[in-house]
Amino acid sequence: MNTSVFYLTVTIWGIAGSWALWQFGIKALMLDSFRDSLFETRDRLYVLARQRKIDCNSEVYRSIEQLINRLIRYAHRYTFLSYIISTTENEKAIARGENVDFGAIICKQIEAFPDAAVRDELYDIVIQIGRILPRYLAKSSLLFMALALVYLVVRTFQPILALRKKAQAVMVLEREAFMASMTDIYAGA
Repeated sequence: MNTSVFYLTVTIWGIAGSWALWQFGIKALMLDSFRDSLFETRDRLYVLARQRKIDCNSEVYRSIEQLINRLIRYAHRYTFLSYIISTTENEKAIARGENVDFGAIICKQIEAFPDAAVRDELYDIVIQIGRILPRYLAKSSLLFMALALVYLVVRTFQPILALRKKAQAVMVLEREAFMASMTDIYAGA
């Protein structure tokens, strides 16, 4: 009885410690890394303004800057689940005819920009944001990381299990062939 209580206590403390390490250590580091990536992306936008390739008061500049600033400010609230829910709700609103697709609005603003080189740079900035956010959401979700670990383990061991089953099948076939040959030998005698 005492050993089962001990193992249960150790398991609970291990799970609690792992969760605390994740929540207050690793996840915080990922949040900082995410924000740093957004700061670098925003700096690319600022460089375009500093080089006078785009006006700081232009609609497209303000929209992209506002998007990045909101992502930086509320990054600690974004989760994988909230992203899925908001994406689903956004798609429903678009289906109802409501114009809430902020990404489409920004893309239209970029398309209207006269300079092709700056337009390409602005598209690249928006695409970079589109790559940074899902990666952060996936990495900062403990559920997603656990499911990814399970997937990797299954994917890793599946070929090993397949080879093992193949070897067993070959052994069965060899045994059956041997038994059939023995039957033929004794039947011919």
